[in-house]
Amino acid sequence: MTPFLNARDNILRAQNHDSIEARKGYLSKAVAELTSAINAVYTDMETASNHLLKLTRWPIFQRFEQIKKYIEFLTRDVQLSTKFVGVQTHLLDYLGESKSAGLELERYRHIVNGFFTRPLGTRKISAAMLIHQYFPYTEENRNSWVALSKEVGAKLQPRIESLENKKVFLVSVEDNGNVE
Repeated sequence: MTPFLNARDNILRAQNHDSIEARKGYLSKAVAELTSAINAVYTDMETASNHLLKLTRWPIFQRFEQIKKYIEFLTRDVQLSTKFVGVQTHLLDYLGESKSAGLELERYRHIVNGFFTRPLGTRKISAAMLIHQYFPYTEENRNSWVALSKEVGAKLQPRIESLENKKVFLVSVEDNGNVE
């Protein structure tokens, strides 16, 4: 969270500065901080996925409170990565670095797609499938993954509209055969 807060502070400084060069400098610093935040979230997702895999290895000796905690970590990290990448791509586009913004969206798509499809360990199931198997579903959260996918779509929609007439990468958790 610290790099994200640093990025936010740099964005606020840029908003309050009269000089265009100073604004660009602060926004460039914000992009660098967001890169650190995004990399940290991606690393956390990988680490938490591996811990969840270890915790669910043996069906008899499972610690459900720890499993629940790692599921919470992973769902929060997916949400944070979506928000962080959204802010970063917006800043990159504002700075005139649309190609870099597209690359960041592509990296995000790759990470999220791997989260939903890449088999882990000897069990050969994805982190998302592990979460699905052990998620403590209730009447209130039964559709939480549907809500998450809608939230991701809502965050990407303004970005897609801002890149109208440019090449856009659509982030999807399904394989629809068309990634553009």
